[in-house]
Amino acid sequence: MRPGQDLVVGGHIGLEGTACAAREREAVLRKTLPKDLLDAAKGFCCNPEGWPEQAVAAAGGRLFAEKVGEGGIYTALWRMAERHRAGLAVYLRQIPVRQETIEICEALELNPYGLLSGGCVLFAADNGNDIVRLLAEAGICGAVVGKVTGGRDRLIINGETRGYLNRPAPDEIRKLTGTGEGKGRGMDMSFCPMNIVLLEPEMPANTGNIGRTCVATGSRLHLIRPLGFLINEKAVKRAGLDYWDRLDVSVYDCYRDFLEKNPQAAGKLYMASTKAPKAYTQVSYEPGAYLMFGKESAGLPEELLAAHRETTVRIPMLPDIRSLNLANSVAIVLYEALRQNRFAHMQFTGEPRSFSWD
Repeated sequence: MRPGQDLVVGGHIGLEGTACAAREREAVLRKTLPKDLLDAAKGFCCNPEGWPEQAVAAAGGRLFAEKVGEGGIYTALWRMAERHRAGLAVYLRQIPVRQETIEICEALELNPYGLLSGGCVLFAADNGNDIVRLLAEAGICGAVVGKVTGGRDRLIINGETRGYLNRPAPDEIRKLTGTGEGKGRGMDMSFCPMNIVLLEPEMPANTGNIGRTCVATGSRLHLIRPLGFLINEKAVKRAGLDYWDRLDVSVYDCYRDFLEKNPQAAGKLYMASTKAPKAYTQVSYEPGAYLMFGKESAGLPEELLAAHRETTVRIPMLPDIRSLNLANSVAIVLYEALRQNRFAHMQFTGEPRSFSWD
């Protein structure tokens, strides 16, 4: 990294932190903010637009990247400057931030520039406008926000006001936990759950088993009517065992109702079908992806598949087999999506009762 290079931010800052804050403080925020704004904010998971690193992979010249995560853009700027022993001049007002983030941060007295920002990336590049163009072509928000400078000063410029970048502080989201250390009282600061969507499921045992899988993986379950059973039916809860009360489940009147209540699902819907042109391992699943499955007797309607050609996937099987069990299919595709996201926040090891692995 050298003086004169442009600083570029790819993706909006603070999306993860905004989602966490909206979910954790929803009751308080509903007193002052519109329901539509909060519903949209709760669906922010990392960068819903795409992955900045992939978008700029073809960029020429020298390019340096720093992922923005805990501590927000301020921490990423500090780490980049320290790593390359460089100075920075950053124009605060040019950093891309969503209006939902601004309003929620104002209501909760949080600083959006120090807020959890998974999926956002800070770049240093010879020509920042080229990076912004590549990001735009991929549908990702990007902006040139400053310059790499000589020396070691890290200037933050906000209109006529100039200040200096401070050393990294605890993430702003920690203020909602009442502690500056650890994640605090169960608040999950970076986990962006996967979503399982069942269109008109018919068999209660399948839905119960899928519910248990959702609880075990921290995923959300979305059920779209008509259902072939009552949600409180014993067969459903029996399959879910004692996990059912811990399930995050929502029920919708129809597919349109689901889309209206989950606007963030647009662009993140993956349709599972035996009629798909590619395997479920041949697509990239972002955090917070929506994995959709049809009813046991008929699968998903072909008009839905036609509208999602690039994200319709199948599980490979022998040609004379019609389909797999729905609950098994959900588990297979869900775990591939989780694998691609490094099984975020899941336990990797277990301990035997009669001996130790050590």
